[in-house]
Amino acid sequence: MEPVTSKSASDSTGQLDSIIFNDNLVSGGHTYVTLNDGEYFKLQGTEMYPVDSAPSIIPEDGLYQNGMFKVGQDIPAGEYKVILDSSIGMGYLEVSKNSRHQIDSIVTNENVQSDMYITISDGQYIKLQDCQIQA
Repeated sequence: MEPVTSKSASDSTGQLDSIIFNDNLVSGGHTYVTLNDGEYFKLQGTEMYPVDSAPSIIPEDGLYQNGMFKVGQDIPAGEYKVILDSSIGMGYLEVSKNSRHQIDSIVTNENVQSDMYITISDGQYIKLQDCQIQA
């Protein structure tokens, strides 16, 4: 199976200092990406849509997992119990202020090793990998 990856760079040299971000998605996962004029973007193993014409990512059963969700649009703001996917043993949770995927965008992140709680606010983004939230 082809990996699902995205990469943004300031130029086409392939040099480490030109990388703006890299992201690897769990198969079937999804993410938001904000790009600026002049940036190079590589997408592998998936499709990309403008936000206003993208298919809905709101789960019908209310179980949010393996992806990035915009708070207030895809998932309501509030406090949630984050449930670890016990078959993996460890997950990852990230709350960001935007979808640029840069270190200064992160509000909080956690290597999830057991169930925990998180509070998210409108306008933030929450990324879940190998853990889930039931809304």
